[in-house]
Amino acid sequence: MLNRELMNKIKNNFPYKWVFSFLSAAAFSVNFNYVSNFEAFSTINQRFSSTNFPLVLLAFLLPFLSFFLLENGKKPVNNSWQIVTSVILSLFALLGESVSKTLNLDLLLASKVTFLISLIVWAGFAIFIYAFIDVLKFVFKQISDAKVIEKINRYHFPNFYWTALIVFLLWLPIIIYLFPGTIGYDGSRQLDEFFKVYIPRLHFTYFPTNHHPWFATLVMGGIFKLGLLLFHSNTGAFYLHSTILLLVSVFAYSGLVLRVRKLSNNFNAWIVILFFGLEPHFSAYAVCFDKTGWFLASTAFFVSAFLDVIVLKKKNIFSSSFLVISALLVCLFRNNGIYVVLPAILLSIFLFKEIRRPLLIIFAVVLIAYEGWSKVVLKALDVMPSSPAEMLVAPIQQTSFIVTNHPKELTKADKKSINKVMYLDKISKTYNPTFGDSAKNLFRYNSFLILASSIKEFQKNPNWWKGNLYKKNVKQYLITWLKMGIRHPLQYVNATLNNQFLSLDPIPERSFNLNDPYGSISIYVGRPRNTYFVLSNKYLKDVKPLVKSQKGMLDYLSLICAIPIVNLVLKTALWNWLAISMLIYFIFKRNKLGIALTLPSILTFLINLDGSVNGDARYTVPIEIMMIAPLLFINADEKKQLEKK
Repeated sequence: MLNRELMNKIKNNFPYKWVFSFLSAAAFSVNFNYVSNFEAFSTINQRFSSTNFPLVLLAFLLPFLSFFLLENGKKPVNNSWQIVTSVILSLFALLGESVSKTLNLDLLLASKVTFLISLIVWAGFAIFIYAFIDVLKFVFKQISDAKVIEKINRYHFPNFYWTALIVFLLWLPIIIYLFPGTIGYDGSRQLDEFFKVYIPRLHFTYFPTNHHPWFATLVMGGIFKLGLLLFHSNTGAFYLHSTILLLVSVFAYSGLVLRVRKLSNNFNAWIVILFFGLEPHFSAYAVCFDKTGWFLASTAFFVSAFLDVIVLKKKNIFSSSFLVISALLVCLFRNNGIYVVLPAILLSIFLFKEIRRPLLIIFAVVLIAYEGWSKVVLKALDVMPSSPAEMLVAPIQQTSFIVTNHPKELTKADKKSINKVMYLDKISKTYNPTFGDSAKNLFRYNSFLILASSIKEFQKNPNWWKGNLYKKNVKQYLITWLKMGIRHPLQYVNATLNNQFLSLDPIPERSFNLNDPYGSISIYVGRPRNTYFVLSNKYLKDVKPLVKSQKGMLDYLSLICAIPIVNLVLKTALWNWLAISMLIYFIFKRNKLGIALTLPSILTFLINLDGSVNGDARYTVPIEIMMIAPLLFINADEKKQLEKK
């Protein structure tokens, strides 16, 4: 009894509000610039020297606001999920910030003082995120209770065709600037393969490969070829491709909007319409000669079909066929799509007994069809498979990190194994810690074939993919990679963070980089420029843009990136954070439907961690589409009401 009274007295008198607020502010007072002497006491002064006073003030006030909302709440709430989420996400932010400027872990582990500062930052970030979630919950509660929402929900919602027209009109300003369509480097390479373009200076003829899915190359190249036959110009061919992809995209996103309306309300459906209409990636990729636009549309179809089957419990032939076709399209327009759709369907088989049988059939059909295409059809067509390097970006970066920074720690066996799959002597000169494509091009079994050097190396062993030796060497390399990881775990973590810190940390600024046609937000606004890439110019010449000056488009993208709240949509890490938060939330709430709907986003996030480009926004856009579904069921009561219906 005495102990309980003592604990209550401490609890009532301990100034925890001030402590939490000071910790939150302290975390945002720390900078992550290079420190010359980590052991010196002056490190504290160097680290606690942030000049962003408004952010520090916000970090101080937000916990107070959170406590105020908590004290004025009507009933106590179990927020265990929120604590776990805050701890995990704050760790991601700490790790990302620690390597973003120095590309090493010294700011975390170099000394006891540095480690203590890291713990303070971790705690402060966690408090800030926890408080931020509290404020978000309050804001969304006020919005959902607003009378204007009730009025909007009573109005008649547009049908499919009107919805499609609204989305198209919202896209129109960007489409006008981008027509007859932008052309990505990958799309240019796919044209080379489809038309088997000959490169005289290299004595090399492009041929079918699955580096970019051959199915996507056939679709895009086929439409382009039809455009050449109909219009006798490259411009006309690109117009035709953009028009068809535009229609497919509008229909895909509009169909998903109507599912939102059916499962939720008018207000949420209008929010999704505005999101699809104003988020620039959707309109830009709908008129881009690149597989990404087709993949995004396929993802929207898949989410709609997934909702039909596992939420609306539709067991008819049409719904099952729609899910099979959309799942296959996701796999055929992106080589790693199979690792998203099949696990999602498999988990649903275990979670939902009432639709287990149709899901088993769907799973089997998708698996058999995809394996038939990959193992039988592509082999019969003599299509070269994608290089193993495409799925080993993280291991390659980790290996390159060790070779470059700790070469003396490599054994002779390590060097021999690595050299069988990579050019060991070139790694340290080529390795780029934040760009996986650089070292990936040193893989001996290469399918990239867009650099003159990689083409020349390929010509030395053009039939590597027709034997089993490469599989044996890659297997041995992976064993070596695993052993090296056991010896150097922190170095592997360091290398992974360097390559993908923008996927984990939303704090670094993202901008539209005019010197890079993709820009740091991965929106392409023209044609490939003359670079060190080997590209055919034949199909890129004489392409006449609808609007010659793209200044308006560039100004628009720059503005989007500059608006503090709006540009949050373009932060890769925030979408990953949302997916992780929702998964933790649904697990704690034991919401099976939410878990099943969130899994595709989590799998996409994990796949992207093995990506070549640090925080590449175009690989996060699918998560934006996928997260629409679980957000509909964030409230457990709404879920029960839906099941009653």
